[in-house]
Amino acid sequence: MNELIHYSVDADDRINFFDQPFREFGAENTVPDEEVASYMGKPISAFFAGSETRQIYKLLLAKVRSGRKLAFPFRCDAPSLRRFLVMTMEPSGAGGVAFITRLLRVEDRQPVALLAANVLRNDEMVRMCSWCKRIVVDDAYAEVEDAVIRLKLFSAMPMPRITHGICDTCYRHVTAA
Repeated sequence: MNELIHYSVDADDRINFFDQPFREFGAENTVPDEEVASYMGKPISAFFAGSETRQIYKLLLAKVRSGRKLAFPFRCDAPSLRRFLVMTMEPSGAGGVAFITRLLRVEDRQPVALLAANVLRNDEMVRMCSWCKRIVVDDAYAEVEDAVIRLKLFSAMPMPRITHGICDTCYRHVTAA
């Protein structure tokens, strides 16, 4: 598969470049091209859900700016897809950082309403790892489909909101990069 998406940020962590595959990925995920175009110049942190995720990326950006190239796996799921990717971050002149995302594989699955953007939400929260997309159930992380069953979300309407963080496994893996 080996599909690549490139984008970069400047020394102030503002998006200063993205390629056509980046736009196409947005379109595949119901983001209109004019909205994707509006990303230019915006802080990348505006696109990270959860303060823990923003903090981890701040640390990763600092590592890259110190001269390190980083690579780590992550997921970017949709309601009916599991997407397995690898993110590479590398220095990009004048304090910038380049992001290269490589798609490893895609798996189809039955649509999961919890992940749908257009469903009604209540005030309850479920915690999702920003990297592996697992959800906390009884103080442990479980795959989304298992979490939906264990939390009895098949019949839930409206759905709970999703808050993001990072599980211990992903934290160790990402910070060791």
